[in-house]
Amino acid sequence: MNNFLYFLIGHNFCKHPKLNLNMKFQYCPDCGELVELSWYVVRCRCCDVKREARMKLGEIVPRDNFCTNCGSEEFYVQKIEDLRFYDIHHAVLFKETVSVSHTRRYTQVWADSCEPAHTYVLKLLPMLTEHKSVS
Repeated sequence: MNNFLYFLIGHNFCKHPKLNLNMKFQYCPDCGELVELSWYVVRCRCCDVKREARMKLGEIVPRDNFCTNCGSEEFYVQKIEDLRFYDIHHAVLFKETVSVSHTRRYTQVWADSCEPAHTYVLKLLPMLTEHKSVS
């Protein structure tokens, strides 16, 4: 099914199921894309009570139409930096792929001279390899 959708749309539909939820940025082991994990909480705009959140067509919305505390339908979405255990029932996870346009990795090696042990002079060799990835 993914191959058929890839053919129609032109990009991969990986849901990144094997990501570690404790890390903010990581590469998906299935598709190799860089993924940013963000946690969000929906709060009532009137009384500021946390409401249960869900994803609906790519948007973060409250599960219920009205606040159970004050009856208001107004809400706002708050991004959480660190997920606490008491936010688990109210928070929703948003996985966003990050496009890395240019990444360079350098390999550097320390080389010892052939002098006796007490007179070693460590030298840093220049860049040996350069990897470029373009996405």
